[in-house]
Amino acid sequence: MMKQTKHIIFGPSAAGSLRYIINEYRLNQDVISINDDLSNGPLQTIEDRIEFGKKLINSIDPDDEEFAKYVELAIKSWPSPENFTDCKVILWHCENAPEQLMLQMAVKQLQDFEELYEVALDNKISLARGTGEYTPEKLGSFIGTETKISLERKHELIRNWNQTVQQNGTLRIWKNEAVVTVDERYYDALLLHNCKNEFVNAARIVGETLGSTDQLLSDTWLNYRLLQLVEMHKIQARGNLKQLRSFEVSLIQ
Repeated sequence: MMKQTKHIIFGPSAAGSLRYIINEYRLNQDVISINDDLSNGPLQTIEDRIEFGKKLINSIDPDDEEFAKYVELAIKSWPSPENFTDCKVILWHCENAPEQLMLQMAVKQLQDFEELYEVALDNKISLARGTGEYTPEKLGSFIGTETKISLERKHELIRNWNQTVQQNGTLRIWKNEAVVTVDERYYDALLLHNCKNEFVNAARIVGETLGSTDQLLSDTWLNYRLLQLVEMHKIQARGNLKQLRSFEVSLIQ
């Protein structure tokens, strides 16, 4: 009996694209989306991450119940071994901190499975920062190209994951072909650089910052850091700070 194939990929955008092309190819295969951005927050336990998620929500918009539910479900999207029994598992990833950490975490969670495969997408060729920037058709061209994750590769990925967890950091980036733990203020200088002497919508500052870095990261983290800069009196703000599109920021004159 042929084993069921399950694909694991980072983020709803990439998962939607892969799901679409798999349906177009009439393949009876499942796509599981890991929506938890592991490049920020603690990594020790899911419980720690849920607490961190609540901290982010409370600092951004404590009244947004829908967003709070999304964050908790994203964190709980880590793969559980019991959901992959007798399956062929294919892990899709690009070279960026969220996806490499997802790969390491998933291999750690599923390390006892023999049928673990990967599709490693080359950012340098595609110029995409992550799988979510690939079209369905482009992702489809990689279906069937997966390679089996060897025992040595498993050990390497798990070792890298354990090392990152032990560093007990809050923010991680992709640098020199590896995940690197950095100070949580890492993007503050870039946020400040994009602020103006006049008031500008905060969503625009976050968007410009996302567009001016080669790192893959969430706007939620940048929103959080922007509010931290307001609290530290590095910038000034006006409007409703609970909604990114409802407040403006400027440099302090």
